[in-house]
Amino acid sequence: MHRRSFLIGSSACLVIGVPTFTQLGVVAKQNVLVSSASDIDGNHYVIATHVNGQIVSQTRLPKRGHDTLALPHKAGHVLVLARRPDRFAMEINVLEGKVTRVFEAQRGHHFYGHGELSSDGRFLYTSENDYENNRGVITIRETEHYQPLSQFDSGGIGPHDIKLMPDGLHLAIANGGISTHPDWPRMKLNVDTMRPNLSLINLNTGRVQRQYTPPHHQLSLRHLDVNNNGDIYVGAQFQGDYSKQYPLVFVQSGDRQLQALHASEEDWRAMRQYTASVCVDKERLLVTCPRGDLLTFWNTSSGKLERKVELKDAAGVAAIEGEFIVSSGHGRLLKTHGQQTEKQTVVEGVRFDNHMTLV
Repeated sequence: MHRRSFLIGSSACLVIGVPTFTQLGVVAKQNVLVSSASDIDGNHYVIATHVNGQIVSQTRLPKRGHDTLALPHKAGHVLVLARRPDRFAMEINVLEGKVTRVFEAQRGHHFYGHGELSSDGRFLYTSENDYENNRGVITIRETEHYQPLSQFDSGGIGPHDIKLMPDGLHLAIANGGISTHPDWPRMKLNVDTMRPNLSLINLNTGRVQRQYTPPHHQLSLRHLDVNNNGDIYVGAQFQGDYSKQYPLVFVQSGDRQLQALHASEEDWRAMRQYTASVCVDKERLLVTCPRGDLLTFWNTSSGKLERKVELKDAAGVAAIEGEFIVSSGHGRLLKTHGQQTEKQTVVEGVRFDNHMTLV
């Protein structure tokens, strides 16, 4: 597709219906929730809403997006990165619904849908598959025109979510371990031999400084979040025998190895071997489980599961002022304090994707 026609098509506004409102509470006016989404006809876009469900903007995407990344140095702007195995990325002014820049993964690479900024906002890090060489890479770009500057190995195959550590010098990478290729778009090519890990990369050298593995080689580490103390919380998706149950939520703290959080076998079974968004806020961790139609709340001090809340096709999470806002694949937005869940609002015709960003 030519760049000009791509830009024209991508900035088109898609009407998806009038939202139904149930007031969620008073939140500062500048708080806007942004997520990749789809409609009932299978069109893909980035949607920005207020927490009460009122739509701010809708911007069409050429294919399905995954995560969105707020750009603090460009007020009201986000990046959306293509879901595996696609190659597009777009910068969008979500307050106006306008595409401001488009770029692609390098030849022979595709994105995994996640990115991170340097602490000063000058550099963008993206997790990518160098599928011609079957290796995971992190590409570094400048954030003005998104030209690639350099790249380094991710420490494994299938790098997915990445987060900057509080020191600004290290990058935490969830290497899912699954080999893929765009010729077989959603096929997992090495499930029997996969080797997932959590890697800490020194950004000055591009080298793996520490690496941690889960208790089973088919526990694909996918999404993570980091608190102010540098504790890394990781969610997994089990790729093995469906009849077996393994822990799906882990923490890596200090010099300790990856540790599973505490839940009963019945609780792990309810999550149906799959976690999506991971969001930590002070002493509470929220992990969504779309296949189990669950929100799971964890106490980070005890490492124990505190509470489960049913939410069909639970998706993205954002933390706002000590509360969580959660989306679903059925267009719902829900506010929760952890111990208390308030009423929901529905954005009709919207299927929120698995991640959500606060702008």
